[in-house]
Amino acid sequence: MKTASRGKVARFVLIAALLCVATLLGACASQQQSSSSDTSGTSSQEAGKIHVNVIFIGPAADGTDSSWLSLPAESFDPDMNAADITVAALDETSMTYDAQNTAYGLYLNSITSPYDNQVYGYDEATGRFWQLFLNGTAASEGASSIAVADGDTLVWYYSATGATVPNVGTGL
Repeated sequence: MKTASRGKVARFVLIAALLCVATLLGACASQQQSSSSDTSGTSSQEAGKIHVNVIFIGPAADGTDSSWLSLPAESFDPDMNAADITVAALDETSMTYDAQNTAYGLYLNSITSPYDNQVYGYDEATGRFWQLFLNGTAASEGASSIAVADGDTLVWYYSATGATVPNVGTGL
């Protein structure tokens, strides 16, 4: 009888030890899976997103061109157009702006300078306005009609028609 009891105890101890090992292995596997899903979780959050650089160039206090805002490689939904991305980028900042939707799409009426709080909108005397450039080329259509792809750069430059994007924080 003692032998049977020892055999049962030995079996119980063996089963308990195996359960402990299985639990430890399960915990390790779960932790490893959690770690790898954390890494891939970051990718999956970015999966399906496009990365777009958004830059605003306006006059500095001394009148020279200056980068007012530069958001490198922000993540956006791929179905967003240049207007959607512009509004999302401006809404992320503390910059004050006025925009309206027109028959041609989004029109930036004005943006307030972060340097001197002056409001810059269409200037009849100089012909300057907030002009959109996609990858260094002046837009030929409204921002709402411009599809944006991964790696693109949107530059809003306070300039007159015919201007080219200055290399002020644009990398272009």
